[in-house]
Amino acid sequence: MGYNDGGMIDNCCSASIVGGNAWTGGLLGYNVGAVKDCYSTGAITGEHETGGLVGYNEGIVANCYSTSAVTGNYRTGGLAGGSYDGTVANCYSLGTITGNRDTGGLLGSNGGTVTECYSTGTVTGETHTGGLVGFNSGTVTGCYATGTGSVSGGDHTGGLVGRCYYDFVIASFWDIETSGQSASDGGTGKTTAEMHDASTFLDAGWDFVTESVNGTEDIWSICEGQDYPKLAWQFVIGDFDGDDTVGVADFAIFAARWLGIDSSFWCAAGTDFTDDGIVDPADLKYLADNWLAAK
Repeated sequence: MGYNDGGMIDNCCSASIVGGNAWTGGLLGYNVGAVKDCYSTGAITGEHETGGLVGYNEGIVANCYSTSAVTGNYRTGGLAGGSYDGTVANCYSLGTITGNRDTGGLLGSNGGTVTECYSTGTVTGETHTGGLVGFNSGTVTGCYATGTGSVSGGDHTGGLVGRCYYDFVIASFWDIETSGQSASDGGTGKTTAEMHDASTFLDAGWDFVTESVNGTEDIWSICEGQDYPKLAWQFVIGDFDGDDTVGVADFAIFAARWLGIDSSFWCAAGTDFTDDGIVDPADLKYLADNWLAAK
């Protein structure tokens, strides 16, 4: 647990930690710089501003994730306890979160910007409890929460957001079935089947790898009809043999399936990136664009 006063921290990981009264995070207690491509595991325990990766954020947290079980009191979140005038982008949290006031699957409290993030864990709190954010006075755009295992609390409990001071929740969703919550102070509730349907998100303007109408940044991917959206950076695109690199062995697998019918790369051990059922030049472009990539 430490303090980042403006520098860049990237490609780091953390494990279990027990903190003090304030600013407890698996990687950092207080961040005003940039944290990118980092993750946390294990158990995180604190009091105020307790998060799986960062306790208190006023900087940038991007392309990060946490699988930590997080326990706190005031402002407890799966990724960060509180984020104020900061940005959290392209991140996710899978852990079990337990708090008192302002408890969220991703953030306990948000006063900044949250974009293209998701959380799936069980969330238990008291006042202001949400599948993604417990208390929101900032902006949440293009996010979702499943609350798998449920979202439960007292006053102001919601499937996506417990309490919104300002209703700046845009193109965001929660699963009303897995969360056990039919209401949220912001966002749109959907059934599990709808949350597994790409059109739910495409119609809201989400940018997926297999389309270009909503943009070409290829932020999200989805295994249609089987799973929720995942962030494209979670995959090493072109890694068919599962060694977290794209190289000659992957090209050999791809070549063996050239012009054949194959399964989607996003669902199984397939080589069809474009999800159109055939391995062709469009898929070769994906492989070429990610040649020698590694995680």
